[in-house]
Amino acid sequence: MARSAEGSGTARRAARTEPGERIESRRFGALTVPRERLLELPEGLAGFAAHRRFARVECHPGSPFEWLIALEDPELAFSVADPARVVRGYEPPREEAAAALGTSPEDVEFLALVVVPSEVRRMTIDLVAPIAVDRRRRIGRQLVVVEPGWSAAVPILPARS
Repeated sequence: MARSAEGSGTARRAARTEPGERIESRRFGALTVPRERLLELPEGLAGFAAHRRFARVECHPGSPFEWLIALEDPELAFSVADPARVVRGYEPPREEAAAALGTSPEDVEFLALVVVPSEVRRMTIDLVAPIAVDRRRRIGRQLVVVEPGWSAAVPILPARS
């Protein structure tokens, strides 16, 4: 049975009436993703340059985590999150991102790749290569940011004592 990428009934109705993208994968099943949840990365992601169109799918309503599902191959998906929501003190490179995207800093949002190992408490987020997204045009670009103190594997959850 097809599901909407959004959890609410309103989003499900919108997915039926507004053009969107229908995708199917073993992991996520059949989804109809509203057009406003589609994202284009003209340069792809590091190591995945051939994949340029993605669907943004919430893990569940209110969660800081999403899935980026490659439309060219829906079996390929990346766990992502807004780094400012999961890393205390993170300041995104908003001006640099706006310049790279040709937009204003107010229109930029950020996603970062999340690695979720079998021991979930050890999940990390990549702050060195965030994905800057122009909200208006739904176009993004992966940046490489050199900032002292940040790494490609910043723990999301506090270490147990």
